[in-house]
Amino acid sequence: MGYEGLPALRLSLARELTRLDVEHELSGVARGRIDASDSLHDLAHKIGFHEARSIEDTVSGLDLTCLDEVAHAIAARRPVTVLGVGASGLVAKDLCQKLQRIGQQCQFTSDTHLQLVQAAMRTPQDVVIGISFSGRTVETHKALALAANAGALSVAITGNPDSPIGQVVSHVLTTTAREDELRIGALASRMAQLAVVDVLFARIAQLRFDDLDAALGVLPRD
Repeated sequence: MGYEGLPALRLSLARELTRLDVEHELSGVARGRIDASDSLHDLAHKIGFHEARSIEDTVSGLDLTCLDEVAHAIAARRPVTVLGVGASGLVAKDLCQKLQRIGQQCQFTSDTHLQLVQAAMRTPQDVVIGISFSGRTVETHKALALAANAGALSVAITGNPDSPIGQVVSHVLTTTAREDELRIGALASRMAQLAVVDVLFARIAQLRFDDLDAALGVLPRD
């Protein structure tokens, strides 16, 4: 675990607990969990606190080398397929729309049967990204496994790199959300996923900066 002994481990845990206590105090949040008796003020601040911390923790722990490899592959105009269901499906759709906006070939469907078909038809020229916080979403796991077996560059955005999804891909981008403290965890985990998506998209746009004007110029103005 990286500690020289039990005393060092205890000291590290004590420091972490103290840090969390200070964070709660500074944010004005007495308890982490949302309660039926919370005022609207406390409710808003609890959600803001947990979502902000999820984003900060996710970005701090992000494997930037791995992310950069994925970004370069997509920036080279390799076709992209994005997978996800439920709340993760909304994040998958957001990523796909962002990529399409800058002229990147990308596909996403919420139909899980079509996801399997799309995944099975990938080639080594493709990039396939599956999003699942638990890493155990059966539909996403099956589709990612098919894509990986077809030779596609396979990517998981997940909160559990050791999960079934994390085990079948070549690249894992890990998210962090403390769902035990916020018992409506799709909020915090979704924000963590969006943070990874935004960093990935921004890096791709950065790598293709010279092409952005041409890509955005064909879009209708509001």
